[in-house]
Amino acid sequence: MMHGFEMMHGYGTGSGIGIIGIIFMLLQLALWVGLIYLIFIAIKKLTLKESPNNNGDNSLNILRERYANGEIGQEEFKKMKENLMD
Repeated sequence: MMHGFEMMHGYGTGSGIGIIGIIFMLLQLALWVGLIYLIFIAIKKLTLKESPNNNGDNSLNILRERYANGEIGQEEFKKMKENLMD
């Protein structure tokens, strides 16, 4: 005849997975969430690469706005645009 300890294989009262099982399940969940997050970040960085001309485009837009607002003249606009394109 088996007694309680032998029947439960030494794992206490046999009330489920126990605290160790819960800890390992949470660790596994955290690892999966972390892995999915890293994959998401990698895909985002690969698909949304910032082009090196973004600053130049922004500067050109500002220059166009200044020209449109009458802050600079046509000659000054052309010179500044040439400088930005170089």
